[in-house]
Amino acid sequence: MNWLEITVPTVSEKIDLLQSKLEELGVSGIVINDEAVLNDFIENGKKYWDYIDDDFVKSMKGVCTVQFYLEDSQDGRNELSRINAALPGETFQTRCVKDEDWENNWKQYYQPINVGERLVIVPQWLDTPDIERIPLRLDPGLIFGTGAHATTRMCLEAIEKHVGKNILDLGCGS
Repeated sequence: MNWLEITVPTVSEKIDLLQSKLEELGVSGIVINDEAVLNDFIENGKKYWDYIDDDFVKSMKGVCTVQFYLEDSQDGRNELSRINAALPGETFQTRCVKDEDWENNWKQYYQPINVGERLVIVPQWLDTPDIERIPLRLDPGLIFGTGAHATTRMCLEAIEKHVGKNILDLGCGS
């Protein structure tokens, strides 16, 4: 299914009122994009973040919008007309968004990683590259990460010296 992404430009002082009106009209899943909130988070929420992408901050310059999504169908367009009529004076910017497999799309960014002289880290969903390396099957995740971190690479480089020998990994985590 495809979606209509509806963006309503506003100002920070009117976001709460606009959100309430949309919710009264049956809109759920509202997205707030507000440069003022981001700037406040950057200044006052330092204990909650260690890196914020500069390009993202630049992309939020001057942005203050409320977004929501409706089905890209006749029913969705009828719903948008009803909402638009109930909020005179508001500007609705609409674009079509293709439905995507959000659960799996991130996988495209992970490729095999050569480690040391003989190892290669390969996610489960990829074929082992045609090279003379020993594949380690590792799916990127919260516990072990991607395998690209320096400490992981150093540990694997130390272990590769003992490939073919019995190694006991006791209480070493991932």
